Amino acid sequence: MVSSQELKMIIDNSSDGIFVTDGQGKVLILNQACKKFLGIEDENYILGKNVDLLEKENIISSSAIMDSLRKKEKVTLFQSTRTGQKIIVTANPVFDAAGNISKVISNSRDVTEFLALQEQFVKEKELTEFYKRQLEQRKRLNDLIYQSPAMRKIVTMAAKVAEYDTTLLLTGESGVGKNEIAKLIHQLSSRAAAPFIQINCGAIPINLLESELFGYAKGAFTGAKKDGDIGKLELANNGTLLFDEVAELPLQQQAKLLQIINEGTFMRVGGKELIRVNLRIISATNKNLEALVRKGEFREDLYYRLNVINLKIPPLRERKEDIPRLIKHYLDLFNEKYAIEKSLSNQALRILESYDWPGNVRELKNLVEQMIILSENDIIDRQDLPEHLQGEVTKLWMDEGLSQHSSLAELMDDVEKQLFTRLYHKHYSSYKIAELLKISQSTAMRKIKKHLSSPSA
Repeated sequence: MVSSQELKMIIDNSSDGIFVTDGQGKVLILNQACKKFLGIEDENYILGKNVDLLEKENIISSSAIMDSLRKKEKVTLFQSTRTGQKIIVTANPVFDAAGNISKVISNSRDVTEFLALQEQFVKEKELTEFYKRQLEQRKRLNDLIYQSPAMRKIVTMAAKVAEYDTTLLLTGESGVGKNEIAKLIHQLSSRAAAPFIQINCGAIPINLLESELFGYAKGAFTGAKKDGDIGKLELANNGTLLFDEVAELPLQQQAKLLQIINEGTFMRVGGKELIRVNLRIISATNKNLEALVRKGEFREDLYYRLNVINLKIPPLRERKEDIPRLIKHYLDLFNEKYAIEKSLSNQALRILESYDWPGNVRELKNLVEQMIILSENDIIDRQDLPEHLQGEVTKLWMDEGLSQHSSLAELMDDVEKQLFTRLYHKHYSSYKIAELLKISQSTAMRKIKKHLSSPSA
C-alpha cells in the first residue's frame, strides 16, 4: 500500500501538472508542476475554491475542467498561463456508481517549447517553399529561348506581373510566342498548381463556342450528353484561362465574358443556376482591338477590362539576336525526335539570320523541321533552303562576294559556280541544265565537272 504522504510525493515529482476537483469543480489537489504553471507559490490560495472563480480571477484561462463537468466527457484543450507558458490540458471525469461525476482529474503539460519548434518548422518550411519557387522560376525562365534585349524586357515584365492576379492582354503578330508567355505567367503565379486552359476563339464554330466555354445543362439541346457537361471556365477554376484570338469572340459572348471578369459568375447553356469561378484571365490577339472598338466590333468596356496590362511581343525581325538560339533549339529538338544528327552550315545560318520571318517563331520552327527531313546531307547548306529563301541567298552572296573578290572575273566565276551547283543538285542532269540555260549539253557537262566533284551526266 502507498501512504498518502508517499502518494503526494509521487504526484509532486511528476513533470506534468495534476489538478483534481470534486463533482462541483472545487479544487481538491494540485501538484508542484501545476502550481508552477499557474504562477502561484501557496497552494492554500487555490485549495477549496471553485474553478469558475479561478477563471474570473484570471488564474487560469478557459477551463478544461468546467467543460468536462458540463459535457460529462473527456476534454482536451490548449491554455495560456499567467507566466506566458502554453500548456495542453486534458480533463477526465470520474463517475460514481449512480453515474454522477465525483471527481475531475486534469493533466497539463508544458508545450511552449514544442509550439516554438513547430512555429520555427513552419517558417523554415515556408522559406524552403520560397526558395523552391525561386528555383522553379529561374528554371522556367531559363527554358525560354531568347537572347535579345527586347525579349529580355518582355520576360522580365511577365515575371513581375505574374505575382499580381490581374487580367492581361498579350498582343503581337501571329507566331511571336504569345501562348508561351501566357504559360510562363501562369507557371510563375500562385495559380501554378491549378489548370492552365486555352480556348481559341477563332477556331471554334460560333454555334459551339458558348457550350464549349460555359458548358451546358442536362437536356440543353439535341445531341448533348445525357447529364450535361462542364465548359472551359469550370475546367480552369482556380487556374488561368487564356482567350487566344480574343478579337474573334462574338459580341454576345463578349458581354458574358465581361460578366465573368466583373462578377466571377456565369450560367451553363440551358441552365438556371449561377456558377461561381475563380479565374485569372489572359487574352491574346494579333489584331488592333482599339480599331475594332472604333468600328463597333469589340466592346469598349471589355477592352478596358482586358487591357489592364498589355505586353506587346515583338516580331522576330525586331529581335534578330534570338534567331541563332531558336534555330539551335529546334535543330536539337527535331534531331532527337527523328533520331538523326544534322547541323547547319555557317552560310545557311547567316542567310536565316538575314531573313525577316513574317511567320515569326512558328515559321522558323516549321522550316527547321522541313530542312531536317528533306536535306540529303548531314550538313544543311544554302542549297537546302526552300525556294522562297533564295532571294536571301542571292543578297547574302552579293554582299559577301563583293567584299571577297578582287576582280569581275572571279566574281562571275563564283556566280557560275553557285548557279551550276544549285541546278545540278536540283535536277542531277546535264541535259536538263543545258535545256534551262539554252546551252549545249557538252558545255553544261564541262561546267558541271569544273564546279562539282564526280558528277554524272
